[in-house]
Formats: sequence, C-alpha cells, structure tokens
Amino acid sequence: KLGRSVPSRQSIKTPKNGYEMAMPDVDGIVNALMELYEEHVAMMSGHNGVAARAKRESEVMASNQWIDSTFSSELVGSKFVSLLHRAEIEFQHRSKAKQKVLQDIPTTGGYQMALGYHTPIADWDAPWTLIAPDGLEIKDPTALHRACWRMMMHQSETNVMALPVSSVQGQGTPPMMVKTYLVTGFQNVVSRRISLEGMAMQQAVKPQFLPQGLAVLRDESYDVKDEF
Repeated sequence: KLGRSVPSRQSIKTPKNGYEMAMPDVDGIVNALMELYEEHVAMMSGHNGVAARAKRESEVMASNQWIDSTFSSELVGSKFVSLLHRAEIEFQHRSKAKQKVLQDIPTTGGYQMALGYHTPIADWDAPWTLIAPDGLEIKDPTALHRACWRMMMHQSETNVMALPVSSVQGQGTPPMMVKTYLVTGFQNVVSRRISLEGMAMQQAVKPQFLPQGLAVLRDESYDVKDEF
C-alpha cells in the first residue's frame, strides 16, 4: 500500500530444477526507487513540502485503515472458521468416496501405460503410470486396474510409490508402476525410461512387486515372450 510493486521481467526454468525463477526488472526497480526518492525530497523541502507531507499522511492513514479492516481478529477468525468448516465437509466427502471405491473397486482409470525408450509426457489423470518398454501387453487389465485402486485407497499401502513388475533375468530393467505425480516431477529432469525407474526406486521406501501373470512383454526382434 505504501511502497511500489515492480513485476518481474521474466521467468526462467532449467531442466535440472522443477521450478521457475523470476528475474527482476532492474529498470523497473530503479524507476520505483527514483519515485520514492523524489517523494522524500519533496516532503523535506520545508514550506514547499506541505502538500507532499499531507499526501503521505493521507496514504498512511488509508493504509492503516485497510490493515485494520482486512486483518482484524474478528475477520481473520471468521475466515478460519469458514476454512475449517470447508475442510470438515471435504474430509467427509473424501471418506464417503473412499468407502464407495472400496466397496465397488473400479475396473478402469487406475493406471496409464507409458511405453518406449523415452516415456511420453504424463498429462493424464490416472493415479499410477506403468513405465515399460515397447511391446508390453496387459493380460488382465481389469485385475491390474483394481490392484492400482486398492493400493491408492488402503491406508497401509498409500505410502507405496513404485512397484517393479517381476522380470525374467536378462531382459533389462523391469516394467514399473509409479505414482503419476512422481513421474510428472521426474520428467522435469529426465525422459529415459531407465532413468525414471531409477529415480522412482530411490523414492520407494519399501519396494513391492505386483502379482505375476498380469502382463506379457513381446520382443519381436528376439522372438521372446516374457510373462510378468
């Protein structure tokens, strides 16, 4: 209210960091400081500064009134009561939705497949992403979707971040089920499947494995058919 707001000049983002940094507008900062300096000089100019001082006092009073009306204990308290009430309603709705899902576990929407050497950018809503090489075929999609939803809803398994799929020796890194929000964060840094799986395993406190027999990996170049 009493200072100057200077928008940033631009934002920059590096592949190594998953966040943006604001670059300051140096010219804008200089102009804002010059305006404040000129106002200060005007207020200090004796008799000629009466109008400038009166303007400043008016701004200070308006700012104080705004603070009192916006951040009063009564208003802040009422906002917190409203926020807590909304949180309680949201918790009740989530609890009911969770119970509904557990009673009738969905057969779709539990995971999204991301195949290939470089995984596609994760822009889907499915809570899990199945990272795998080309050629992966799901033998029982219904069972796999149900397994994913159960892991999302059961309290004892909500901390599971990555689940490797059992692989035959010599076929490289196995397919892996990873929380989608983790994949989104990792893709700010890497894109190769093997790199994503390595980073996911670092986040897995207690790595677990999906049941065998849910998928088949077909490697046409070697005429190999591996079950996972």
